[in-house]
Amino acid sequence: MVTFISLFLGLILGEQPIQLGVDDTVASVELRLDDEAIATLRGEPWLLRHDFGDRLEPHRLVAIARDGEGVEVARAQQWINMPRPPAEAGMVLESDPASGRKRARLTWESLRGEDPLKVTASLDGQPLPVADPKAIPLPEFDPEQLHFFRAVLHFQGQVVSTVEATFGGTFADAINAQLTAVPIRIPRRKPPVIEDLTGKVLSQGEPVDIVAVERGVAEAVFLVDITADAGLRNIAAETGRYTNRQWRGPLKKDQQLRMIRTFEQPEAQEGSHFDLFQASEPVTSKQGGVLYFLVNLRFRADGTEVQRLADVVAAAGTSAAANHGRRHVVLVLGSGGKDDSVITPQIARDYLKALQVPFTVWSISSKPPDPALGWGKVVQIHNLLQFEGAVRDLAKDLDHQAIIWVAGKHLPQHLSLAAGLRKVRLVR
Repeated sequence: MVTFISLFLGLILGEQPIQLGVDDTVASVELRLDDEAIATLRGEPWLLRHDFGDRLEPHRLVAIARDGEGVEVARAQQWINMPRPPAEAGMVLESDPASGRKRARLTWESLRGEDPLKVTASLDGQPLPVADPKAIPLPEFDPEQLHFFRAVLHFQGQVVSTVEATFGGTFADAINAQLTAVPIRIPRRKPPVIEDLTGKVLSQGEPVDIVAVERGVAEAVFLVDITADAGLRNIAAETGRYTNRQWRGPLKKDQQLRMIRTFEQPEAQEGSHFDLFQASEPVTSKQGGVLYFLVNLRFRADGTEVQRLADVVAAAGTSAAANHGRRHVVLVLGSGGKDDSVITPQIARDYLKALQVPFTVWSISSKPPDPALGWGKVVQIHNLLQFEGAVRDLAKDLDHQAIIWVAGKHLPQHLSLAAGLRKVRLVR
């Protein structure tokens, strides 16, 4: 047996201790990072200090335990700098004792030990009624065909856990829950069909099996510099009605917004310099538009907060990727708020690119940010017309995304598309 004592739950870079727990049957443990051997440990204290570098990148860390003859006896793995929610869920396919029809039974665990507040589910993209998440009746389906099940569980504190699983085909009751969501950009709103993608999605150059293609709900995650308030209110004042919740802007029904706070208390976890920054409830077009959202739905600040803009951009990228759907992160800069982040804007931007999370910076200030800060291209917004144009561009980007579900768990930087897919490309 081998287990990781060091659990890398935050965003990790630099030198870190990798501590293992092993039993008496283990003579050596090989540690592999992204399929490359980094060390072999042969006894106490089963500890390695490894430098993960100065860039935030997704990693897979594997420990392979062998006995005295060199035979593998156990292995353990964990994903680093990848979404790991504070609640996890699973699905069991079973028969209803009364009717004999198939149903899905959801299981879950959360750090607080609580039940979900809300559960939604779908089969092959069609919504399912959920009266009891532990017994979700499934409609009649062809057991010889592959089917895609998805459930989203909402817990207290804006914690969301998703279940994605496939079943059917040769083994109707076998469930494959090891799936990876691959976001793509498409030339039109309708995504390609599986047949057009077969053999065209690659992981480390090898084709992977495609199990589903969907659009789902799109989410824009906003991070607002606390010095941007005055500029946003000036733009809102041009409408003469910015307190009207029904002023919606050009959002679509399948797009939602969420805000993440740009300041937080340091996390106590050793080795991680990043936080679980507080997030707002998702906002849909029925509740209000982007301008109303940014002006009115704000986190309380008393002027003593320490902002960490680059850090929260990285955290927002992880949060956006964790929902496995269409996504975009937007940072709204003001007149030059101080940034006490551990990482630089360039490191944060590179990390979101590796996670396949689009990122845009809006500047509400009359003075553009210093290019030396490293935020890259910035969209200048000085009036309502420019604001509406920026929102339209955001909505268009979300509208031209789709999600390919592939079998297995893959690092995003290992994924690519083969030649021959016309105007379809990976989201970066």
